[in-house]
Amino acid sequence: KIHEIGKNVKSAIPIEDYAKVPLKFLLISDYAGHGKTVALKNISMQYKVNFPEKWIQFIDLKSHFDAYEGSKKELLTLDDISNFLVDKILKLKDFEAEVFSGLFKTGNVILIFDGVDEISPAFNQFVSKLFKLIHDSSKNHQVVSTRPECSKELESLLNVKAYKLKPFGQYKRRMFIEKCLSSQNLNEEKLKERLDQVNDWVTKISQGRSGR
Repeated sequence: KIHEIGKNVKSAIPIEDYAKVPLKFLLISDYAGHGKTVALKNISMQYKVNFPEKWIQFIDLKSHFDAYEGSKKELLTLDDISNFLVDKILKLKDFEAEVFSGLFKTGNVILIFDGVDEISPAFNQFVSKLFKLIHDSSKNHQVVSTRPECSKELESLLNVKAYKLKPFGQYKRRMFIEKCLSSQNLNEEKLKERLDQVNDWVTKISQGRSGR
């Protein structure tokens, strides 16, 4: 699905517009199967284009249970957080570890955390505290996805409002696909043929999801 995001359906704007000026903490809340992971990966790609000087990191939270369970030291300082991310989550070494740590301390990292709702409830407090510490003690940006039933605690903890996903309507979807295909230097007839094929394919996928 191709998405817009907003605090409600009426205020939704394209994802790439949010990626031009990152919010310090962007919380995306929607139900399973609505495309949160795809939306976060799209945001990640847009950030990399718009901010080549920053470290953009996509993190699948459910892949790091061992890090949460094995972290016996309480995270209190910016150095604690940086070391935890470098050693336990990203597993960086030598030069990469130094670069990340330097950028993190100067607020030049955008962390994209996917799937708060997919981690064990035993680790919710640890992960929520991690978000809070990064938010309060640094200038780094965070994007976090979860389901509505899990978002209220984060909204309260970080004093933010969750954003919802809104799939493109048929017209906006067609315009978006046409914009993507235009870079392939197709003639007008071939462009229309390819556009119809892709649009039909996306429509069938969307209908299949809505019928579940």
